[in-house]
Amino acid sequence: EKVHPTYEQLVEKANKEARKKASKIAKDGTTVIERFPCSKCTRSYKFKKHLTWHLQYECGVPPRFSCSSCSFRGKDKRTVLRHIKKVHTTQEELRIEKANKEVEDAAKEVEEAIIYIHNEIPGF
Repeated sequence: EKVHPTYEQLVEKANKEARKKASKIAKDGTTVIERFPCSKCTRSYKFKKHLTWHLQYECGVPPRFSCSSCSFRGKDKRTVLRHIKKVHTTQEELRIEKANKEVEDAAKEVEEAIIYIHNEIPGF
């Protein structure tokens, strides 16, 4: 059975976190932020998990994802999708995509309204 913390325990935890945060402030008032530097390049990261991702998928690693329409390659799927949208999509296609999104949103609103009416009106 999980025991919930008392008010005093919550306050103590908040104070402890505040002290920990304050310890990263230098005597001259500037904030000292611990960084995790890459040993292979000049990049550094606030979080160790971001450095780990960088080392595994970016630094010194050839791009893994490629565009199906040209020779462009990117280190992640999002980069290639952004490239495709920017380089290979016409204004007309963008208008159609926007219109489709508006239709999808309207259909979702209608579906939510039907569910609401079904749940709120007895015998419907």
